[in-house]
Amino acid sequence: MNRGFIAALILMIIPGFAAAQNSLYQDYRARQVGDIITIVLAENISGQSSTKANTKSNSAGKASSSVTGTLTKFLPVFGADASLDYNTNDDISNAQNQLLKGTFTARVDTIERNGDLHIVGSRSTEINGEIHTLNLEGYVRPEDVSTDNSVLSYRIADAHIKYLKKGKVRHRPGFVRKTLFVILGLAVAVKAIKG
Repeated sequence: MNRGFIAALILMIIPGFAAAQNSLYQDYRARQVGDIITIVLAENISGQSSTKANTKSNSAGKASSSVTGTLTKFLPVFGADASLDYNTNDDISNAQNQLLKGTFTARVDTIERNGDLHIVGSRSTEINGEIHTLNLEGYVRPEDVSTDNSVLSYRIADAHIKYLKKGKVRHRPGFVRKTLFVILGLAVAVKAIKG
């Protein structure tokens, strides 16, 4: 009986050891449709453009004449003078920087014939009344997926990363602030009534 118990115990323990040993060497990288993959967002895009234009134009004109006769004794000479100066100095510059950092999780949507993974993901959060939405789609080579099942965003081919923000920040004064305004308003009203 003692040997039967030990044999049964060994048979129950051996599959557990095999499963534990198998998990030590198992690769958890995304490889199949439906697998989850972590994207490390490291997008830093900057651009700058500048346009400069100088324009200078001068125009001048002069006319003079004299009138004789009795028609206008008090204005014997007629003359006109005109001058026009036009200067512009236009300097237009534009600079734009975009920085998107963080982590994001997507899933494998399809696998291409060459083995590349087509990934798709979406995440939406609401913070103080603002809805932040991040959508991502692209192709990842299996060799670019690290051992911790993550890939850098700049290693995603044909990446479509869209970040949208909707709504306005809700700013609500706190209870103490509201109470102080009510007390202050009442004090001013009482003071006005008493004179």
